[in-house]
Amino acid sequence: MSDAPQPRLCHLRKWPDFSGYGFNLHAERGKTGHYVGSIDLCSPAEVTGLRIDDRIVEVNGVNIGNENHRQVVERVKAVANETKLLVIDREGDAYYHDRKVIITGNMENVLYLETPVVNPYSRGQGLNSRIDDAAEVSSMTSNSSDSHIASFHPIRSQSDGLEFAGSAKEAREKMSKKRNVKTGDMTLKDKYELLQKL
Repeated sequence: MSDAPQPRLCHLRKWPDFSGYGFNLHAERGKTGHYVGSIDLCSPAEVTGLRIDDRIVEVNGVNIGNENHRQVVERVKAVANETKLLVIDREGDAYYHDRKVIITGNMENVLYLETPVVNPYSRGQGLNSRIDDAAEVSSMTSNSSDSHIASFHPIRSQSDGLEFAGSAKEAREKMSKKRNVKTGDMTLKDKYELLQKL
């Protein structure tokens, strides 16, 4: 079974600057089992390797195959600020099902994945910082006059492509002095989509 798909033991930890684990539990009508229904961008679930449609096999070392939604949620919440989910993708699930092999956390080929203790997407680090910066610049310029927008336009660099005139931090500070800016209304998805348009 060296070519067998690897179940993943995802050790999720909550971050102080992120609400929850960043996934939702999903059950399909007419099918037994509990699945990952969605994953939030820049969440502990995303960085730890959970994937949409993963079947959750165990929660904190306990097989949840015969448990209802409420019981599974209680198991996820049983340990404060962390949980361990043994998951398998649909192809892997079919592989083991066809061979009548029960997936457990004790299998030799389980891949262990762990949430970093520090959020890699926090301000000043990684993608989330870039998303926040882009969203804040966009929010500041969306209601401003054309003269303000012009000061944030990208300019071509001869060396390595596209650069912005000044940093996003400088732009935020400049615009904050002119008026009070409220940027907390955007979801992470909105921020991500905005970044993709830049």
